[in-house]
Amino acid sequence: MLPVSHPNRINPSFLGGSLSGESPVLTVRDVDRLHEMKRRHRFIEYAGLTAMQGFLAAGLLHATDLTASFGAMPLVFMAAWLLAQVREKRRTRGQHDTKRLMGDTLESFSIALMMAMMVIVAKWFSVGIAIMMTYLSMAILAYFLGSFIGEMWWANRIFPRYDLQHKVNYVINLNRSVIFPYNLRYLRSMFRETASRGASRNASPQNPPLRGSSSEHIPPKP
Repeated sequence: MLPVSHPNRINPSFLGGSLSGESPVLTVRDVDRLHEMKRRHRFIEYAGLTAMQGFLAAGLLHATDLTASFGAMPLVFMAAWLLAQVREKRRTRGQHDTKRLMGDTLESFSIALMMAMMVIVAKWFSVGIAIMMTYLSMAILAYFLGSFIGEMWWANRIFPRYDLQHKVNYVINLNRSVIFPYNLRYLRSMFRETASRGASRNASPQNPPLRGSSSEHIPPKP
């Protein structure tokens, strides 16, 4: 948890200095404004990804039955919407929270594994490449739509209910880009945090000072 000394104000350094040039402290309005800026950028990327995937899926629909193709989309859409709710709530944890990092890793691994299993099953049952690509494209399109709508719904309905501490955690963990989930600033902060923890463990009282160091008592000269 980040320390918050005032319920309506917070140090801008906790937000990576995004708005630190405007005032010495950030209010709830500033945090909401930064959240809106990131949401707007993510909205543009989501719209672009959905449009491109929609054109790709539309071009492949001739390879399979329309009813079967659109019938699988609601299931993927609901799964993506539920995953978005869990993901957004997980972002209200601290930046270096172990449960949040493990949850993000497991989610990414599960999605990749699910797509790989779809390809393996299609190959096992000798499904044509055109049909397999059609179903996969429709599933990805439904996933983009479910994630996008789920994220926007959570931001409009759930996010305003949180206190400042959880809002700050969420804004820090919310990346500006959908395509690149981790930016360089986030990776550098993770490296610094890991390095500082390692240094603090090495400097613990369990490790005695080296012989000949300045901490030893030096007898006075006769």
